Amino acid sequence: MGGTIHAKVVKRAYSNVGDFWLPQRTVSESMIRFGGTTTLMIDYDNYDFELSQATSARPNSIHDAIFAYNLEWTRRMQRVGKT
Repeated sequence: MGGTIHAKVVKRAYSNVGDFWLPQRTVSESMIRFGGTTTLMIDYDNYDFELSQATSARPNSIHDAIFAYNLEWTRRMQRVGKT
């Protein structure tokens, strides 16, 4: 018998960063049989945007901003050896 998950709740909060609404916090709560309750909280902060040539033509595009953020986050994680 494993520790089956009975209930899972995911809450997300967003905040206005410049011209964009971006994730501020994600909280996931799970009820696990024989294990109790577990909570995972992820705080997002220190957003730092840098427009590249590809995004400078459309600086107000949320898709470009999210792509640039994800790319920078991936690069930072690679530098610290987490991916």
